[in-house]
Amino acid sequence: MTYTQPKIDKNQIEHYMNDEIEITTFHENGEIKATMMFEDGLLHNEYAPAVTKYTEDGTMHLQEWYNDGVLHRNDGYAVIHFDSDGDITDSEYFLCGEEVNEADICKAEMQEEHSDLLKKHVALDHTIQEYKHMVDYDPTDREGAKRRQHQVEKLELHQENYKTLTGMMVLLNLTPLKPTRFVSDEEQWLYGSDYEQWLLIYGDVALSKRYKQPLELL
Repeated sequence: MTYTQPKIDKNQIEHYMNDEIEITTFHENGEIKATMMFEDGLLHNEYAPAVTKYTEDGTMHLQEWYNDGVLHRNDGYAVIHFDSDGDITDSEYFLCGEEVNEADICKAEMQEEHSDLLKKHVALDHTIQEYKHMVDYDPTDREGAKRRQHQVEKLELHQENYKTLTGMMVLLNLTPLKPTRFVSDEEQWLYGSDYEQWLLIYGDVALSKRYKQPLELL
């Protein structure tokens, strides 16, 4: 199935370029026909459907996610059709305007998580370097130097945890993970999308010798 961006009535948009606007059209009976979100003249909404269409009785029957004018959503269906009761009757996945399958969506989501972790790792490295410069800032402030050194060690441990997670993703070729188990006194069940939460909760002990390994793949 091929989807193209709806034609825009330029008379409705006096200054639609370089702007974020929402256009609403109506049925002859006054009910909303469609809402469309634009950015820089292209259908676009990063966090919600860019296009939502309704029947003449006001029932929503279609949602479409657009990014820079093309159908795109990396965490779910990009096109969803509804019946009069609000139940989904049909749906499609799209990435960058191309129809894909669920496995492609999962891989794209994992790649984004991997990219976010790498960015945070780089930012953390800059913070560590700043603290290292501060450790010997004032030779007479021994207590302050100790505190800063402790902070450096703590940040370096978190940095190692990021390396563990990003490395694990690379080894798994950025494919969707099976459910994973954190080996601890209280068993915690985690899934691929919970990596960051796991890191925040268990970051200080993730590489501790008391655990055989941070994550045990089932």
